[in-house]
Amino acid sequence: MKYLLFIAFVLVIGCTSTVADESIPAKASVILEPGQTVDADFFQSSETGQAITAYLSCEDFDCFQALDSIVASGSDAVAPLIIILEQGLPPGVPKLAGNIQNQRVILALGELRDERAADSLIPFLEDSDPLIRTETATALGHVDEERALEVLLPMLTDSDQLVREKTAIALGEIGQAEALPALRDSAQAESLDHVRQVMEESISAIQQD
Repeated sequence: MKYLLFIAFVLVIGCTSTVADESIPAKASVILEPGQTVDADFFQSSETGQAITAYLSCEDFDCFQALDSIVASGSDAVAPLIIILEQGLPPGVPKLAGNIQNQRVILALGELRDERAADSLIPFLEDSDPLIRTETATALGHVDEERALEVLLPMLTDSDQLVREKTAIALGEIGQAEALPALRDSAQAESLDHVRQVMEESISAIQQD
């Protein structure tokens, strides 16, 4: 009888332990969709949220390790980043001041190369900050080449030289012949030698494809 009671006790403990183990993953993956909202709990309880928080609060110049953690999250990180870009971070989540947050979110979305981000990125081509426009031009070339070709051509005449340069690079990487007329016109009109050279290199790259 004592032996049977001991076996029953072991079985009960084992069942209890199994149930508890199943509830342990407090950092389990949380799947979001664009258009939803995120609260502070998401950034504290999910691995993706914690990776995003570490990246957006990183005060070092070199935050690529934090960015790598987001990229490792894959598609799970796309929707939260889109939500942050459209709605900002919720109260209670640490963030950096100014436009650095948007720059980093745009960079991360470009690295994730998911076309769901295109609609949220396009409006930032008109941002007053040239660094935002630069990051957006690069990111769009990664996430949706077809949409990017349409919206990036006007950016070849942007008032900022870095935006023009990065736009030309993005168009060269996309490699579509439809960009050649605009690139040729912009190269001919470009007053800065180094920017003109980048445009000419993109023209050559497209012609060789």
